Amino acid sequence: MEIEKIDELIVKWQKEQLDQRWALFDAQDKLSRIQLDTTFGIQEETDENGKRLYSNETARKKALNEKLGLNSEFVELMKKIKHTKHDLELRQIEIDSLERKFVILNGRK
Repeated sequence: MEIEKIDELIVKWQKEQLDQRWALFDAQDKLSRIQLDTTFGIQEETDENGKRLYSNETARKKALNEKLGLNSEFVELMKKIKHTKHDLELRQIEIDSLERKFVILNGRK
């Protein structure tokens, strides 16, 4: 592979990686908002007598986990985040490899 092509590929992959990082940030932000909205909703839930449904931290955490597990948007965002992080790690390995190759080939000229 020519040095110029390697350099172009490194730049291209770095740009793609940056786009993936922005997508990851956006997904994490949406996830946090869902968690906050659900948490606040749980804290405010009351029975017919006005008494809070979840009286202690353990009950609130259990309710939060149950509700988030049933929220399809939350579940999909979790999958997307996991997949994107994995892709970013793989892409970084590829970039690192190409950068090493670039340095080696550039040193031979």
